[in-house]
Amino acid sequence: MRILIWLGICVIWLIITIVAFFREGFSTVMNSDKAWGLIVPLLSFIGFFIYMKLAKKAEVGPPEPEGENASLDALAKLTIIRDSSIVGAIVPTVVFLNGQQACSIKNGESAVIELTQKHNVLMTNATGSSKVRIEFDAPSGGIGSLHVKANEFQAKTLVWKGDGQVR
Repeated sequence: MRILIWLGICVIWLIITIVAFFREGFSTVMNSDKAWGLIVPLLSFIGFFIYMKLAKKAEVGPPEPEGENASLDALAKLTIIRDSSIVGAIVPTVVFLNGQQACSIKNGESAVIELTQKHNVLMTNATGSSKVRIEFDAPSGGIGSLHVKANEFQAKTLVWKGDGQVR
């Protein structure tokens, strides 16, 4: 979101500078302090594209499984419980399972998701914390629960009736 705001400000600044060029003339603007009005947004655009290139390289998604990710013999069910919190009470927590949206949970509610494969990655729609992502192995036919608070998974609360392993 910050990137969009930054880009929007650069575009507005560039438009204002172009209008000044047309109103006052090119030579007048380039020989004054107003030349920075064109140089700064252009440098910002260059910085924006460099940032996007670097951000794409650092983008972290669900891990590629080594070999095939084993399917479970029986479905496992995981209940995700969103603890009540004043922070973000109006906005639901969106949970992604292996890169696909699995559920949306309102404040103080829970949702049950079915797991079909052994190794799983859960992520929320939040950013800026390592706790918005959790990897775990689900036991075949297992029943588990996991708490989410302020869009962050509480890894210590992941409990399985079975042999699930948290990494």
